[in-house]
Amino acid sequence: VLLVVEQDITPYRKNMGWEVPEINGVEIIVGPSKEEIHKIFSEYKDAVHIMGGIRVGRMLSIAFDECVKHNCKLGIMTEPYNKENLKGRLRALKYHYYKYRYSKHIRFVLAIGKQGVAQFRAHGFDPEQIYPWAYFISLENRGKRKEKQTTEEKRIIYAGRIEEGKGIYRFLEELVKTASENYKLDIYGT
Repeated sequence: VLLVVEQDITPYRKNMGWEVPEINGVEIIVGPSKEEIHKIFSEYKDAVHIMGGIRVGRMLSIAFDECVKHNCKLGIMTEPYNKENLKGRLRALKYHYYKYRYSKHIRFVLAIGKQGVAQFRAHGFDPEQIYPWAYFISLENRGKRKEKQTTEEKRIIYAGRIEEGKGIYRFLEELVKTASENYKLDIYGT
């Protein structure tokens, strides 16, 4: 497995305590040049290439174009976008254009959440090529835990964008209605 990223981790994430995990069997290339990207696609034409969006940012735009140029097996993994404001409506137009221009090159879409699936269907991507997708954090295997009543404070952590589409507002409303006073909620996001 080859993982190509624009940067190892953003300063913002580093300040939050995030670290790049070591993953056995994964070669990581950080910040490749245009020439290096071209070489990757020349050498790995038969591989399945999964992009984090369609032409998002400088590096992914170059990589996406190389993948199309070499007729590689191309998949997209993406979150839904906020379509409520002018920027969101413009993004919807962009995705309609991308569907028209690139759908014949995209073999599958890993759409994150129901909203992501709905957006790609609305843009006209083949429903047979759209797969609901999610990503999760992994926890250490701590064996079976027995539930017990405790007066200890429960810790809830949310890490993500602070916007309606992520469901954080609804979660907060439900938390206030149903939770005991015995919790601490940490929110990390923008």
